[in-house]
Amino acid sequence: MKQVSKIVGVVILAVVAQSGCNNDDSTSPTTGNYVQVDRMAIPALNTALIPSAQKESFNRSNPSGDAVTFKAAVISSITALRANVATRGLGPETGTLTPAQLADVIIPDVVTIDFASAVNFPNGRDPDDDVIDGVLSLVLNRAVGDGIVSDNTILATFPYLGVPNKLPKPGI
Repeated sequence: MKQVSKIVGVVILAVVAQSGCNNDDSTSPTTGNYVQVDRMAIPALNTALIPSAQKESFNRSNPSGDAVTFKAAVISSITALRANVATRGLGPETGTLTPAQLADVIIPDVVTIDFASAVNFPNGRDPDDDVIDGVLSLVLNRAVGDGIVSDNTILATFPYLGVPNKLPKPGI
């Protein structure tokens, strides 16, 4: 179990290390008007699935163009992450969505809600939804709580956030 957590931690750190934005300025230098600099409707989409070279373009683009502009890159990232996890001997995939089917679910990068259904990610967001675990479980084709994807809850009292997930110490 410790080895699984260590491997998942390394994979996540590697993904996060190559992500980021170059420009956090929120106003246009020429007009002084506010400009879009980031978007995160679907957690982990921009952080983990958009290649570094495309992050700035993704952040500044309109979600209506996501399928045409970014779908192929997202499919490639999902495929690579799943292959990386599979080579680590972490057990079989439990999900059934192909990378292309998952890309159709998470693109465009917008929060959707169907009021006829319960509010639960990806149908809107409830404060108890651990949306990162939800997206990560879909990307890795694994179930939350299977030892690869964490399972954390909101507490009933302050500080409300559950116990932090800790990476194992090196050498363990």
